[in-house]
Amino acid sequence: MKRLVSLAAVLGLVAGSVMAEYRPSPEVEARCRLALTTPIAHAAPGYNPQFKHLLADAMLAGPQENLMLVGGSRSGKTFTLCKAVAGRAIRTMQQDFTRQAILRLHLKDIAESIGMDTWPKMMRLRYPGVGYRHHSRNSGGWITINCKTRPRQDWPEIWLLGLDDKERVDKVLGKEFCTLYYNECSQISYSAILTSQSRLALRVPGIRNRVYYDLNPVGTGHFTYSLFIEGRKPGGLEALPDPENYVYMYMNPLDNEANVADGYIDRLRAMPEQSRKRFFEGRYVAQLPGALWTLEGIEILRRQPGDPLIPTFERIVVAVDPSGASGEMDEKADEIGLVVMALGTDGHVYLLEDQTGLYAPERWGRIAVELYFKWKADRIIGEKNFGGDMVRAVIQGARIDDKPIGQNVPYRHVDASRGKSVRAEPISAMHDRGMIHHVGEFPLLERELTNFTAAGYKGSKSPNRADAFVWGATELFGNNLPYGLTTYLQERQAEIDKDREAKMSSMVEKLAAGSNLNKVETVPAEAKEPTKGGCPNCGALCIQNVATGGKRCGNCGTQFNIPVLDLKPFNRSSLYK
Repeated sequence: MKRLVSLAAVLGLVAGSVMAEYRPSPEVEARCRLALTTPIAHAAPGYNPQFKHLLADAMLAGPQENLMLVGGSRSGKTFTLCKAVAGRAIRTMQQDFTRQAILRLHLKDIAESIGMDTWPKMMRLRYPGVGYRHHSRNSGGWITINCKTRPRQDWPEIWLLGLDDKERVDKVLGKEFCTLYYNECSQISYSAILTSQSRLALRVPGIRNRVYYDLNPVGTGHFTYSLFIEGRKPGGLEALPDPENYVYMYMNPLDNEANVADGYIDRLRAMPEQSRKRFFEGRYVAQLPGALWTLEGIEILRRQPGDPLIPTFERIVVAVDPSGASGEMDEKADEIGLVVMALGTDGHVYLLEDQTGLYAPERWGRIAVELYFKWKADRIIGEKNFGGDMVRAVIQGARIDDKPIGQNVPYRHVDASRGKSVRAEPISAMHDRGMIHHVGEFPLLERELTNFTAAGYKGSKSPNRADAFVWGATELFGNNLPYGLTTYLQERQAEIDKDREAKMSSMVEKLAAGSNLNKVETVPAEAKEPTKGGCPNCGALCIQNVATGGKRCGNCGTQFNIPVLDLKPFNRSSLYK
């Protein structure tokens, strides 16, 4: 009969003093390797932790208050942290009441991903002999751990909460917790983190209050990068007062290869570079200084198809950003931007589909028209600058099954009178206001967006996907777009130029009438000033002092009290004495 030992005994579960990234001691590593060959007490036969999961258990048992598991998709982060939450409840349920919370941006996501999937699976595999009950399952609700030796009202509670609604946030603020676990915190704003942490106030003898984080890493501008990697407060350069209280560990799909489906790792490897870094390599992506879009900003506002938060659409457009590509083999040419975007009844804009690619004109014209009919769009819009009315001709000449279906498709062209970044600034401002959502994943388009900066586009090739995205959003927002700084300065310069032209026209008219433009209407110094010190010409009191002496009326411009200067002839030879 095999000897059964508890996981705590195998690991020792006392991590040394660590800072920043977790570095296990040789003794902890040896115990974790031993645990791989030793059946875990009270666990189901299908429970199959890998070496990295056991190291994470050791880190989570350490003295730090803020602990983060960061890395690629399907690496076991959520399972490990749910197990830690359950373990804290089970260890203390005989003595004290505990209330813990698992939080995510959208309540629907946490109800489905944790309440109906990860939590039942984790309890079945790791704690098969422990009973629990999920209350109000469809609305997130809360989970209680059965403890027959104590009254029901004292059973440990684990609340599943969303932070996307004021009423739900109030529910968080109305309770006290000893553990806060932020699931997929790349979607949660730092202000929501700080607000909810004000409720980390439940005192439970024998355990320390904890904050857990997990995420697929986004850009280096995310608050978790500031806290855990750089050791500073987000949004500034001030160092954390207690950096030793923060510890993190990278966990990636290869660390959990034995528990994922065949071929899943290969699919992650084949992703575009930016998505591969995030979901496979599990590393933060460098963020450009002054970027108009950030990955974390996009992630917070992302919606998934079928999300009940997506409203009915009032308008849908297909946006085209053409190029000179002759077909799929024309690798030197830029891609043709083709995206579908919609305006919701909530006034927000939603990105629905991206079909950008290298196409011959007849093919991208057909794809644009097919998207128009597929989404029942209101019109197709396209940039006119490339080839004049070429886009209109291609759209109207589109044929499907040899039928000329493009002739009656509504089309409107747009002119690129300003630079790419200038056009993108107002759309970025609307995104910062939370009014643009990506419905699904668009890694290539999002990479182009994050390469836009206030100083220009920093990508290697033309951002045709992002350009089409900007055209579509501009069309849907219409007059509701805010003015960016660059736009304001350009329009202000246009006003100045217009005013200058008007003055020049006035001068020309005066010259034509024989006026002397150099004549300055003045009043001699001997002229008697008004008793109240006003202008001798119009009587106005808005008088200015002139640097060279005298005064000027701010109303009519008349100069008076001008001193008489004794100007002697200039002797050039005096310069050389």
